[in-house]
Amino acid sequence: MHEAAVRSTVGTPTVMRDQLRHLTQMCDRARTSLRLIPMAAPFHPALARPATLLTFTPPTRPLAYVETDTAIAFHDDPDTVAHYETKMRHLDSLALSTTDTRDVFARRADAYDRDTR
Repeated sequence: MHEAAVRSTVGTPTVMRDQLRHLTQMCDRARTSLRLIPMAAPFHPALARPATLLTFTPPTRPLAYVETDTAIAFHDDPDTVAHYETKMRHLDSLALSTTDTRDVFARRADAYDRDTR
């Protein structure tokens, strides 16, 4: 997730606070990995098109979930999934750690909390 998504206000301060608190809580889940790409990170083409890599315990193979302007798609073809795994590795190299990401979510939620008082 790009930090711009966290910094953009979409809704009231209460809605934003609650959404950021939810993301903070999701960071504490064992099977969830949320990482922010900071605003200062260089642009990478992988940021241009939303995609999610879904991994499972064997023998279930990973899936790539991809969004376009007009459709969503799940890809299970190994070559296609490998393409998205490569994209995710590039994004991973730009992203904050999971701990730092959680801290950003918590700080932003606290800022909205102060705005709602």
